[in-house]
Amino acid sequence: MARGIGAIDAVQTALPDVLAVLIAVVTQFGDVAVFVPALTLVLWFGDRDRGAALVGVALGGVGLVLIAKQALAFARPPTNPPIPIEDVPAVVRSFYEAEVTADGYGFPSGHATAATVVWGSLAWWLDASTRPRRVAVAAGLVVLVAFSRVALGVHYVVDVVAGIGLGLAYLLAVAWIRNRDEGDERRFLWLAVGLTAVGGLLQGGTDGWLAVGAALGATVGWYATDAPIQPW
Repeated sequence: MARGIGAIDAVQTALPDVLAVLIAVVTQFGDVAVFVPALTLVLWFGDRDRGAALVGVALGGVGLVLIAKQALAFARPPTNPPIPIEDVPAVVRSFYEAEVTADGYGFPSGHATAATVVWGSLAWWLDASTRPRRVAVAAGLVVLVAFSRVALGVHYVVDVVAGIGLGLAYLLAVAWIRNRDEGDERRFLWLAVGLTAVGGLLQGGTDGWLAVGAALGATVGWYATDAPIQPW
């Protein structure tokens, strides 16, 4: 499948070299290293049931990405960082190298999907500020993450567009389930267990089993701990 149409080169040409490492930082807003702590804070310092639902929705999105990647099996672009790894300062070189040498399948973009699911669900369900402002912030983060994946050379434009589309479709399905039956929000934790289990079986690697472990851990942890019912 021809997915590139020269877009990566065009984005990287327009990107000043000095911003390359900053782009590698921005892309973390679509990574589990950022959104899992964010969702944990919501779980512990916000409404417990809502937090459980958000964690479940996020991890279910991870499982959905694993399933889609394995089902389609489209390769990533050839390694093509915006600036050569050896030109990056030594203090951040290993971090930068990890971000521009991603492995695994490339379609759809997992970062773009995760950013859409996590920040989109937070914008829809949280109570801070107003919903239009929350949606605007979430949309901005999603666009930045999507741009960063192309700028780093680890995804084609169509990969990130497909990731955003998959994330939005998944959120619509979640909203339909939630509105159809206003019940126990823990069902989204069990949905995450199911989706990650299928994705883990298909992927058969470390990432897949880590996703399954995270979903099981979140579900067991919810039942086993006494997180506050009301916000702290």
